[in-house]
Amino acid sequence: MRPPIPDHHHLIAHQVARPPQHEPYDDPRPARCTARTYDGDVVTLDGVVTARARGMLAFRADYPGWGEWTAWVEQGCCEALSAGYRDSSPT
Repeated sequence: MRPPIPDHHHLIAHQVARPPQHEPYDDPRPARCTARTYDGDVVTLDGVVTARARGMLAFRADYPGWGEWTAWVEQGCCEALSAGYRDSSPT
């Protein structure tokens, strides 16, 4: 018997499937993401952007009861949390 699957409704939902041609970052970029969860609620979380592709970003955060989760979200959902990146954007 398989163990129960943890509740995923509080995770930020993918806005697109993983883009085939994406550019991973060597160093994840700290960011704040505001997006919808699988429940449909809008949440704001701090995490990191790990890749980009055609106006989309891979946003990764740690979720209580789940662990790390990465969702592809529109670029406008994320804002940079630290300076030092070109134009202070996570992209």
